[in-house]
Amino acid sequence: MTTRVWRGAPYPLGATWDGAGVNFALFSENATAVDLCLFDDAGAENANGAYGTAPTLPASQLTGAGAEFRDGFQDSIGADENIQVYTLYAATATQVLLDAISRSDGTRADIIAKVFDANLSDTATGQMSFNEDGDPAAGTEQLFKANGAASKWEWSKSLEVDVND
Repeated sequence: MTTRVWRGAPYPLGATWDGAGVNFALFSENATAVDLCLFDDAGAENANGAYGTAPTLPASQLTGAGAEFRDGFQDSIGADENIQVYTLYAATATQVLLDAISRSDGTRADIIAKVFDANLSDTATGQMSFNEDGDPAAGTEQLFKANGAASKWEWSKSLEVDVND
């Protein structure tokens, strides 16, 4: 099998499917190299011991309104289904957008301004506001370690991130 590589695009950041392949774009002020490792189930043992990160809290660690939302949503879909963490972050994004629409004059420009002016204390994932760069003001980074034998990632540690620095 021949693998073809094309020059990527600098935007959007992250991994993005473009219809023909996946573009990986990232930014760092200090990085000198990046290693991209892709594994399928057949290569799970090769990932054993590797570390990965995610800018989220595991759903099981949410408290307050987040835990209430998680539990209520879990009840609505059935006990055998696991709530995926990004489901809760999608709910938070929806809460931010609905709040912005309710405070806006109805124009697209004002809705966008109100999104970045959001300061919600009780969303599905906790407090949500944005810093001057448009990043969430309160950041969390999770550290995971691959368990190759079980072909899964196990939560290792939560790191509080000050995105204002």
